Amino acid sequence: MRRSDRNGVCASPFLVLLTAGCQPLVTLDLGDASAGEAAAAGSSGNAGADGDSSGGPSFGSTGGDGTGSADEPEPTDEYLRIAFFGDHGLGGESESTLELVRSEGAAALVILGDFDYHNDPTAYHNQLDAGLGETFPVFAVAGNHDVAEWEGYREIFIDRLAAIAEADCEGDIGIQMGCRFRGLELVLSGVGTMPATMPIGHERFIANRLTQSSAIWRVCAWHKNQRDMQVGTKTDEVGWAAYEVCEAGGAIVATGHEHSYARTRTLTAVGYREIGHGATGPDDELSVGLGRNFVFVSGLGGSSIRNYSDLHEKDTWWAAAFTRNWWLHDGEWTDLAEAEIKVVPGVAFIDFHVDGDPKKARGYFKTIAGDVLDEYVVWAD
Repeated sequence: MRRSDRNGVCASPFLVLLTAGCQPLVTLDLGDASAGEAAAAGSSGNAGADGDSSGGPSFGSTGGDGTGSADEPEPTDEYLRIAFFGDHGLGGESESTLELVRSEGAAALVILGDFDYHNDPTAYHNQLDAGLGETFPVFAVAGNHDVAEWEGYREIFIDRLAAIAEADCEGDIGIQMGCRFRGLELVLSGVGTMPATMPIGHERFIANRLTQSSAIWRVCAWHKNQRDMQVGTKTDEVGWAAYEVCEAGGAIVATGHEHSYARTRTLTAVGYREIGHGATGPDDELSVGLGRNFVFVSGLGGSSIRNYSDLHEKDTWWAAAFTRNWWLHDGEWTDLAEAEIKVVPGVAFIDFHVDGDPKKARGYFKTIAGDVLDEYVVWAD
């Protein structure tokens, strides 16, 4: 058992930070791996190898130098629009999602793994250049279909990263990298897909990056999922530790892998299915901060669209979803066989620092047919 609220104190091998029902100790201990974490592909099993003997970092508004000194929370640029999709493909609708990114006025695209499914970095490079331009900001994480030709894809994104004047990045691209882009903290991880390339594991890298960040808005991005964090048939492939660390640090989690779109309500106890992962609040108004966040899957980049699975019939934490056969919106499931909605790929967008408020964001999911199938507001503190 990872957590216990015995005597009002939470306990976990990975972290101790809950805000509901437990005393928030706001500490981390990543020295041991759970059975689920050890089983996940890409988990290095050497978390803690950096020799940190401080008992683990604490989250909060800290200096970018990692000293823990308090800084003023850093806002993003106003109306900073970021696009997210994974599971892209080549040609046809895959080109249309790039056109949508441009037409919606996004400042950057985060690709959530599985680039072209043909092990063809040259073709994918050409498609990105044709659809977005050579200097459009693109960040990416590795997907399982990218592993065989990873060095080729890696070179593509290294070249594109070099052209992003407003990005300050550290680490190994697509696997263990942190980037600050116009005030937004992006933690880009290969957890569950690629082995850690640094002497510390994926989860400690994520924790360290979030600990050192003074950004108001933070996003953790990786490719694969846990079964409960998608609405298809994917299994547990990441382990809960990475999700827990991002929740503790108040970072939104963006993934791909399952070829559908899905978004949770606000989560406060991710990994605890028996209490619905601590889902709370309305479907269309979310909150992120220490010990709470939300998760979304944006796997409709153009490759294919998959069905909703009845495995999730009793899930209580979903706020929105769009699959080949069902659409969840406003608390109701609509059979798409009976709806006048084109079942086509789409892109998730989040606008940070909106309406003059640096702690307000607005998100939406839009298809290449022009249908907006999810809209919500997020507040950060």
